[in-house]
Amino acid sequence: MARNRIIYASQSVWVNGEVLYRVQSLGSTTTFTSEDIFELGHLDIVDIVDDVPAVAVTLNTNDFGDVRTLATLAQLAPAKIVMEATATNSNANLAVVSGTALTETGTYLHGVALADFAITCGALPGVTLWAPVQDECALGTLDNLIDQALFLDEVFVNSLEFGYTTGANATENYGAETDNKMWLLNDGKFVNWEAWTANSTQGVLDGTDISNGYVDLTLASGTTIAALSTNSATQRGFLRKDDNGAPAITWYDASENEVMNVEIMLGALADVGQAGFVGKYIYELPATTGGVHRIHFPDATYIPVATDGLEILFAADA
Repeated sequence: MARNRIIYASQSVWVNGEVLYRVQSLGSTTTFTSEDIFELGHLDIVDIVDDVPAVAVTLNTNDFGDVRTLATLAQLAPAKIVMEATATNSNANLAVVSGTALTETGTYLHGVALADFAITCGALPGVTLWAPVQDECALGTLDNLIDQALFLDEVFVNSLEFGYTTGANATENYGAETDNKMWLLNDGKFVNWEAWTANSTQGVLDGTDISNGYVDLTLASGTTIAALSTNSATQRGFLRKDDNGAPAITWYDASENEVMNVEIMLGALADVGQAGFVGKYIYELPATTGGVHRIHFPDATYIPVATDGLEILFAADA
């Protein structure tokens, strides 16, 4: 019997920079739809209109005693995803046990934050999910060679199923949908995530970042952010998109508790504030920055301040 599906050996599954644990399978099925156009008086088809492809996503995991996968997919605040025994003001959800007011120092207990997959304040619509696929010759070995990467953006969870039994592993399975699916190959097969947010490696933006007017990526100077379109003179492979479909990075405005994707263009420090670059972030190549991949802030709208957040997702050759 003919097979109607393709199976890839993925090394891991990532959502918004968080690796998911105990994943059993990740599936994505693309449906292409079209509509036939007729005219009165004509028997034949006049035209065929292609609709936006729909991608159904399934994520099957084994539960392992905490809610990290659920919290990640629901885009809970990063502080609340921290699974540790010591509760603090930032990751506890219940009131003070000792003391007479919430402002007093006391002992906090971990509480519960309900998952809201339709959250809009402080989060993007849908999550970003990607999975690197192992090279065929590396299957069954300890090599971490990557052949390609599956990339899905604006993935909306539309169903979840939990199963608990005394005779087998507990499971938590998710269904989702998107219309944004890409296979990243060759010089763009490595998906990189860098973030200046709570609990990230870089931490939140600080006074030094703001006074400098830029942040530097940790990507090595000898590597390249891929050009994924014919507009390579102005764009690079930043994977999130603004409302117009242009490459973008994600800015979290802490004062408004709002997240938005802001366009990023290829340029230099001298382009900040110039015609065509107003209100846009600028990516400067290592050749003119002393060997670092630099992201300059805008000088008009969308200017970050200390304690704001930046999420930068891009395809590169390493």
